[in-house]
Amino acid sequence: MNMPSDLHLFRKAGKQVPRPRKRRHKKLRGAYGTVSPYVGALGVLVLLAMLLGTIYFTWLEVGWVPFLSGILVAATLALVSRASRAEWIIGRRTAQLTSLREKLAKELLLRSRAEERFASVKTSVHYLDQEMPAMLAYVNAEQCLQYHNRAFRTFRGLRKENIDGRQLREVLGAANHAEIEDNAKQALSGSMVLFEGTQRAMGNTVFRLSTQFLPHFGDGGKVLGYFSVETDITAAKDLVAPKSALTVQHEQGGAQKTNINAKTEELLDWSDPAARLRAALDNDEFTLYCQTIVPTALTSKALPFYELLIRLKEEEQNLILPGSFLPLAEEHGMLPDMDRWVVRYLLKWAVHTAGLPKAIYSVNIFAETISDPDFPGFVRGQIRSNPLQGNHLCFEFSEAHALANEQATANLIGELKPIGCLFAMSGIGPHPIAPDLSVRMPVDYLKISGDLVLNILRDPVDLAKVTAINHAAHSMGIATIAEFVENEQTLSKLRDLEVDLAQGFGISRPRPLSDLVQPAKRRGS
Repeated sequence: MNMPSDLHLFRKAGKQVPRPRKRRHKKLRGAYGTVSPYVGALGVLVLLAMLLGTIYFTWLEVGWVPFLSGILVAATLALVSRASRAEWIIGRRTAQLTSLREKLAKELLLRSRAEERFASVKTSVHYLDQEMPAMLAYVNAEQCLQYHNRAFRTFRGLRKENIDGRQLREVLGAANHAEIEDNAKQALSGSMVLFEGTQRAMGNTVFRLSTQFLPHFGDGGKVLGYFSVETDITAAKDLVAPKSALTVQHEQGGAQKTNINAKTEELLDWSDPAARLRAALDNDEFTLYCQTIVPTALTSKALPFYELLIRLKEEEQNLILPGSFLPLAEEHGMLPDMDRWVVRYLLKWAVHTAGLPKAIYSVNIFAETISDPDFPGFVRGQIRSNPLQGNHLCFEFSEAHALANEQATANLIGELKPIGCLFAMSGIGPHPIAPDLSVRMPVDYLKISGDLVLNILRDPVDLAKVTAINHAAHSMGIATIAEFVENEQTLSKLRDLEVDLAQGFGISRPRPLSDLVQPAKRRGS
């Protein structure tokens, strides 16, 4: 039996075996490499000195002279060889150093050029990331957000750290994600998708967005993700916000409204907004668009119904949406003038239009117009000798404006009802309908808030609210109009609920009023 080695016993005793210190050895090897040439040269010199001494002391012995002379020559040759090698090494190191300096100079030049290009690209990226109003994002194949610009974050009211790397469903919320889920799947399958839909933004306000998904292809045609580009195309009147949000906005006072209007003036580049709006009214620089309201019943023979939407014409045939100029008109007390312009323009158009389509035209009026005691007389005077009589005019106002000016609303209806004018109240939903509404304010139509209509296919509570509103309105003899109808499925559901009329981008996009004289190409277009 072999005896255990000392190393085995050392380990068995539970002690650590000393290991070589590699770092110290590296330092020693480095130091030796530095001084070794000098040590060799010194050795040759010592040997030469010893040989010279030996020759001197053995000079008289002839036999030693050739031997020692040979050794001296060998030593001298060794010294010369080492010196030559050292000179060669120095020359090589010098050439390497020169090459490295040239490479460094080139790299510094390339870096300088790259920094210049980066600064240029950074400016462009800044415009995309910080200044571009469109909402940009990149979603990978796992549906995680890997990029998003400031507009995207601001619209959602989220911080960067609440978006980076998170699932799209988590960022958008279940309801918003359900709106775009099928389109996202198409983009991840390699198809470019362009669509319009609604999304709830910060403050629970509902916006209409135009969205494009662009697939991102990798090697071999594999889809790595998709780019998302969203643009807000919501008209001001189509904004759907909860009642509480509107209340807070009014309670914040005039300072906030002034700030908003100042930004609007800056965007429109108007030095004198009141004069600019007055000139636009006097010179007919506004124009009217319309959106179709259709019966839900397939066999209905009701007159065509159109809601009028005002636009401002600018240079190069551009149109400014009402969300840009209405706040300024409100600030300068010009909303009643704008409502008058709409009525005047509509009736003038009716006089000069051959083959005028028999339809109902809905005019939106503001609280200031409701309270204007001269407005009913103005309307009567305008339609006195006009082919478009009162029974083709419908005046629409919001529930909030009507309740805030209840007596004035009742007076307006009382003065214009006798000449056949119709009335619609919009924004129905946040509050229960008063059972005596038809007595206090006998309107002809109640427009169910799009905030509820949007969710009737997936939210039982909103479906129940729409059902209750429709039942209550019918019990008072008032017809109902559902807003924000986005697709055929929603229209079919409203038909099942026996809602009378429907309106929304899923039925008709706004188009110029002049287009109505052209033959309709399809139902609801």
